[in-house]
Amino acid sequence: MDVTVVIRAAGERTEKLCQYIVEQQVPSSQVFVIHERPFWKAVQKTFEIGISEKRKWTLAVDADILMTDDCILKMTKRASVSGDNLYIYQGNIIDKVFGTVRGGGPHLYNSAHLKTALSFLEKNNQNHRPESDTYKKLASKGLLNVIDKYIYGIHDYYQYDLDYFRKGFFHAHKHRRDACQFLTHWSRNLNIDSDYNILLNGWLEGNKHARAEANINFFNSLDAYQSLKESKDKLEKAEFKQLYEEVNKVIDDYKGETVFRVSPIPKKNLGSRILIKSGKYLISMGKHLIDLGK
Repeated sequence: MDVTVVIRAAGERTEKLCQYIVEQQVPSSQVFVIHERPFWKAVQKTFEIGISEKRKWTLAVDADILMTDDCILKMTKRASVSGDNLYIYQGNIIDKVFGTVRGGGPHLYNSAHLKTALSFLEKNNQNHRPESDTYKKLASKGLLNVIDKYIYGIHDYYQYDLDYFRKGFFHAHKHRRDACQFLTHWSRNLNIDSDYNILLNGWLEGNKHARAEANINFFNSLDAYQSLKESKDKLEKAEFKQLYEEVNKVIDDYKGETVFRVSPIPKKNLGSRILIKSGKYLISMGKHLIDLGK
């Protein structure tokens, strides 16, 4: 396949697994793993590699995304239909934290437009979405950003406990409007998967420390964070084949659960359901009753 793959890693537990999956689909000589921070530098490096490798397509994959076994072939075939004016093609992924299918995942770029994209890339730490901002800027030049209906992978599965804790913490600050959705999903899975307990604990700490400067020193000061250190081993190569097969199984088993299934029920029988009380949403998460406001 005429594609260069750039895996963008930042210490994810699934970095080597992500690379293994990619290299089942394209030769390793076409795969580059980068560790660039802040994020705009990772985007810059992605574009530079795509330009220098001179293949038709450049696929950017974050290391916490695990692709289906036909992802790269299907993406390149379907992207080709859009013609030369295509800038970027994406599909959907199943997101473990939100419990939903959402647009995003692997970014397939038409390498012919990467020089232009590089000239538009904002190289500063203030812009939190430097990559997606290039979509808008190139769209103004008549280029296409296509999001297809297909699910091409899963996101945030098999990560370290510390990463889940931090993600829960930051969700309390960045995604308050979506809290009803992901908290409901977590509550349904607390007794099935311990990752959701960790996400919840991180979210609760995030609510307690809404104004904190959340750097590594701050997290190390939290008892709940300290207790998680090194609580998961690295993924071993012997596990990769089974986990690769599991990606397609997760997608095949996905039922597209209805997250907002709201019903008035007695407070004493909370379980893991959403309640309506006095015009507010309340969600019970084990021993926690969380007020999400109106």
